[in-house]
Amino acid sequence: MQPTQSIGTPNAIWTWMCKDCVVSKNEAFLTDSPGVDGGAFDIDYGNTRNSVLENFGHDTQGYCVAVFGAGYVTHDSVVEGNLCINNGKSPRMARYQGAMFLWTWNNGVIENLRVERNTIYWNPPGNFPAVLNRADLRGSQKIFRGNKIFSSAAWILESNKEMSFQNNRYTSCGGGAATWVFDNHTYRTFDEFRAEAGQEQGSTWKSDQTMIPCFGKERSRIAEGGESVRADKNDFGAHHKTQSGWTIVSEIPARIDANGLLDAASGAQLLVLKNLYMQFRPSGLRMTVTLDLKQPSAGETGENVIRDLAMSDIKISASSGHDSATQPKTRLLAPDGSIVRKWQDFVGPAEIGLTVRSALGEPRFSQMVSEAQ
Repeated sequence: MQPTQSIGTPNAIWTWMCKDCVVSKNEAFLTDSPGVDGGAFDIDYGNTRNSVLENFGHDTQGYCVAVFGAGYVTHDSVVEGNLCINNGKSPRMARYQGAMFLWTWNNGVIENLRVERNTIYWNPPGNFPAVLNRADLRGSQKIFRGNKIFSSAAWILESNKEMSFQNNRYTSCGGGAATWVFDNHTYRTFDEFRAEAGQEQGSTWKSDQTMIPCFGKERSRIAEGGESVRADKNDFGAHHKTQSGWTIVSEIPARIDANGLLDAASGAQLLVLKNLYMQFRPSGLRMTVTLDLKQPSAGETGENVIRDLAMSDIKISASSGHDSATQPKTRLLAPDGSIVRKWQDFVGPAEIGLTVRSALGEPRFSQMVSEAQ
């Protein structure tokens, strides 16, 4: 949290001059910068075969995901399956970057880029585009495809002609108008953009003003099978009055190695749950975690794990024995005890974060404290 720019322009996870880097299933939020950046995830210049996959970037001052080229060629980048909510909270950053930011400078080039199956809830403090492409894009693959964008801003995207747009789903949730800027030309309707620019084959646009607007304030019911059924405005208000009492219950089969360290997959799941609890505890979220440890000294080992991960304010119990769980299982329970959603494996931060945010609304960050504090 630099007050002025002195040691660079930070974001959450930044790959640079790297071959075959994969950034996957991470969560970034409340990132900031006194200069540029201040976003969640960034494939920076000089990278080769870097991927940003299934991450959750939300409530950042800057972008959700960026791909850059400067002085070098950034080769074969993939941005796929990420969830972005309430990025660009800074007006300066939102206008300069959007949620998805593609940019080159100093004779840099991005060669081959695939941006696919990402979901963006864009609710900026002004009429700024969710997707901003000002990059020198080259190669045989320069595709923005299969993405979903929900925008409270009328300005949906701005791009040069180097990017190809296909099979995307756009929803305007702040009003009935939408504009697209492509190759320095402004299109006032989606049909005009698609017809005259020759883009967006298989894509759709609609206006849905029943959304409360674009997920900073939207709430939806999440069905047990994973389908989302959006509540109407009256239903949204009624449920927010009784939001306390929501509970996460998780059972995690875990193993401890010879050095007394928890296996990586179980540790990662615990950190996802801890992060979730830290954000939503002020909204009334409760959490119970059972570690099914496969050794006789489960009690002492479980206490060490809880201490190491600073999770003593979450109710955690450790068990061992032949009847312990063999598959991770996590459930979200409504205040009345009913199962709203369940996962039969490890669950990533984007999936569980979206579900809990749908039930409880935006986290109360001003009331969020960690155990270390």
